[in-house]
Formats: sequence, C-alpha cells, structure tokens
Amino acid sequence: MSKQNRFLYNHPQIGEIELLPNTRCRGIRYSVSHKGARISFNPIYIDKIFPLPADKEAWFLKNRDKFASMYKLQAYSPDSRHNTLSFTIIFAKEPKLKNSLSAQLQNGVLTIRYYPLFDFVDSQNQQSIKNIVKHFLVLEAKRILPKKLSTLADKYDFDYSAIRISTAKGRWGSCNSKKQISLSAYLLFLPEYLIDFVIAHELCHTREMNHGKKFYSELAKIYPNHVIINKELKDESNKITSYF
Repeated sequence: MSKQNRFLYNHPQIGEIELLPNTRCRGIRYSVSHKGARISFNPIYIDKIFPLPADKEAWFLKNRDKFASMYKLQAYSPDSRHNTLSFTIIFAKEPKLKNSLSAQLQNGVLTIRYYPLFDFVDSQNQQSIKNIVKHFLVLEAKRILPKKLSTLADKYDFDYSAIRISTAKGRWGSCNSKKQISLSAYLLFLPEYLIDFVIAHELCHTREMNHGKKFYSELAKIYPNHVIINKELKDESNKITSYF
C-alpha cells in the first residue's frame, strides 16, 4: 500500500490537521475540505512539515471557514446539541474508536461518541446517527407516551383500546376504527404542549374518525385555539424533520 496510517496533529492556531503519509506523493500537499485540514506528504519529507510555513498557516485559516458552513446543512454535527422531551443529544470524539460509533443514555444525556476521522457530512454517517437516535427515542417513547395517553384520556373522559409506538415519519399519530392509537416516537422531538395536542387530537378520533365539524367540535372542547396550535405544530415539524 502506498498510503500509510493517517494521524492527527493539533495545531495551536488551525486546530486538528490530518496528516496522511503517501509514498506516491512527490512532496508536501496542503488541502482543506469539509473534512477539515489535511497535509499529504511523502514520508521522506516528514521533518519538513513543521513548523508550518507562515503562508501555509494563513492559507489554512482563510479556507477553513469556507467549508465550515457545510456542517450547517447536516442534521447532526460535532458541536450540535438537540433536545428531546427526556434527553439531550450531544457528540464526543473518542480516540479509542476506530471506525464505529458508540452511544450511552445517562442522566438525561444521550452521548454519541465518534472516531477522530468520522465524516459528519457523509450521508451514510448521518443515517448511522439517525439510527442510534431512533433506537433511544423508541425506548423513551415506550416509557413516556403510554402514560401520557392514559393521563389525558382519563382527564378528558376518552376511551381507547390499545396504543402502539411507531417510527412513522409522515404522521405524528393515528387512530383506527377499533380505537387503537398509534403514536410516533419522533413526537419526543416536539415541545411537550404539542405532544399533548397530538395525543388529544388522536383521542378525539376515538369519537369522530374524520375531520368534520363534529371532530373539531370535540377538539375545541380541549383546545379552543386549536387552529393556532396546529399551525405551531406544522412550524415546529418543519424545523425538526431533518433529525429523523
């Protein structure tokens, strides 16, 4: 193999620079991309890489911010924090990891640890993160949502036959003719008052299956301002759909 093991160097001004030895490289090559700063070099020039020439340091600093905005297009990035009803999602670099992710939910914080060269811009890596988040959302939703449904049903005198937790992305909830209610685990990304609104909406369907006048009459008994809240639900939904 012409490429040897890559490694990271922490520069005091630039931050992390990936060093990539390559016997096919004729000299020293400098590059910046969405993955960060990189120096590719022939191993025979290893003693000439540092200290970094002043013009190269300036070039790295100038171009670094050009690609930083690319992370903003991703649902999850190294510095992002996302709140759900019961936990906060954070990320931590773990040098001991080589090519995998690990996750732990403890004290209301879901920490997803990633290996040093993990590419957050890569779509498959984003999906890997989403799969981890989905796993813990389902666990928490099964713990939280049945209790919420039972409490609201008792409070407003509704009957339902069963509850199912789904991972539906296109709808927050549903109710069939047998009064079986399905709620999406992704509800936990919403503020609590909107979660309650969705649950109340589905409970109203246990009496009126369609969205006719009778249905909205039932919903108005609980939420006289349901039109406003429904708009807030749509607005909030547009903000968070990239998370799943």
